[in-house]
Amino acid sequence: MESYVEQVIREIKASAKSVSAIHSGAGLSSGNAVEGEVTKRLRDPGTLSSLLPPPHPPHPPPHPPPHSPPPSPPPSPPPSPLRTIHFGGGTPSLLPPDLLSRLVGTLRRTYGLAPDAEICMEADPGTFDEARLRAWVEGSGVTRLSVGCQAFDEKLLTACGRSHSLADVYDAVDAVKRVGLENWSLDLISGLPGQTLNSWHHSLSEAIRLGPSHVSVYDLQVEKGTAFGRWYSPGRSPLPPDDLSADMYREASRQLRAAGYAHYEVSNYAKPGFESRHNRAYWTNVPYLGFGLGAASYVARKRFVRPRTWDEYGEWVGKYEASVGVIDWPEDSREEELLDTVMLGLRLREGLGMPELASRFGNEAAVVVGRELLKFVEAGLVEVVKVVQGLQGVEWGDGSKEVMGGEYVRGLEQQLDVIIAHGKERVPPVQGAGNGGEGVRVIGGACAGGGSKGGGGGHVSWELDGLRIRLTDPEGFLVSNDVISSVFEAIG
Repeated sequence: MESYVEQVIREIKASAKSVSAIHSGAGLSSGNAVEGEVTKRLRDPGTLSSLLPPPHPPHPPPHPPPHSPPPSPPPSPPPSPLRTIHFGGGTPSLLPPDLLSRLVGTLRRTYGLAPDAEICMEADPGTFDEARLRAWVEGSGVTRLSVGCQAFDEKLLTACGRSHSLADVYDAVDAVKRVGLENWSLDLISGLPGQTLNSWHHSLSEAIRLGPSHVSVYDLQVEKGTAFGRWYSPGRSPLPPDDLSADMYREASRQLRAAGYAHYEVSNYAKPGFESRHNRAYWTNVPYLGFGLGAASYVARKRFVRPRTWDEYGEWVGKYEASVGVIDWPEDSREEELLDTVMLGLRLREGLGMPELASRFGNEAAVVVGRELLKFVEAGLVEVVKVVQGLQGVEWGDGSKEVMGGEYVRGLEQQLDVIIAHGKERVPPVQGAGNGGEGVRVIGGACAGGGSKGGGGGHVSWELDGLRIRLTDPEGFLVSNDVISSVFEAIG
């Protein structure tokens, strides 16, 4: 373990030689990745010159070779302080506290650390106790813990191959409360072998009773090459059928929202002020640093992953040091950035800000995306919302809403059709439109009987400040992949 940590430290130091000031976050993990958030967008985003399909899927490609060292690399400006550090992948809670402290210290000395930085550790029950957690908090400044509970059912924990018991889960929660860590999350998995709606209801109720500030709910994905892929076939018993898995998703949304958790992302719920700051960097498609085995990075418009084996990673780090931190890998195209922004933005409850999308990628791209999304409004899968200024302390989806019905949406569709047919000047950036702490008014959505309230379809302007298009909760989120695929086809 110590030799691996030494390699990660070497990589961190080498990266600083080429990382510019656009970076503001980083993170670490135990044998999989030191994943880092960066919260400043790239300079000069430019506009979309064409709407062509990407040359390859928008996900991190295989690890690239470090570039040959330049004869005299230009000096990089000092990077902004890191705003988040996340230890994830594998089982980082097995990392001894002294080694964790060395990694955090290296990042602090190399990049700086913001005073209010989020430092999060993923931890499996049974791998830590109160003393170890206290050492993380007091010795390394850990501010957030994500506990991989998965289920409050002993049989289900065994069925999904977890090494911890139900007693370990309660011991872990007790340790969190004794240490006094307020910012902590519980992970739950639905769609487990033999899981019923009643057992899922129990897990949700028990999670709520324990009072975490954040809950992540994931649906089991059975993939080839994994242990589950060898044990089970997708859609076949004892795995729940698709309709039952969908009901479990609906039940999670119902119970958690009723308990005061905002459903701010497809799989994530949080009490006010406790969203995962690190993960939001991924969902808002900003650059992030990664270090360690299999770690993914998005830096200077380049997406890549490190080698996944010990020997290959050690060799890669040596070449990376010799290259002065330069990675030989092509930049993402503007088309790829657009696809990523749409895909990730629709995972968030606030959805896509259409004026902002137009400002970043050009009006043509925003209109095509918006027109395609409006096709799903009548089915109740998509809604158009207007940020309401002046409604303070209201989370997304919980503010004042006015359902305008199909007439309004048809008027907006007609306007977008005109724009597509004849073109229009680029939409300027929105001033003052945001999400946290502001309410939303739904101005387009499914309405019983097709009626409408408020204004008609002829009074809508594409330049409405704060105009956003988002998936509905839970039905739109349930079919998010289908909606996103349809938008991708329209862009292509």
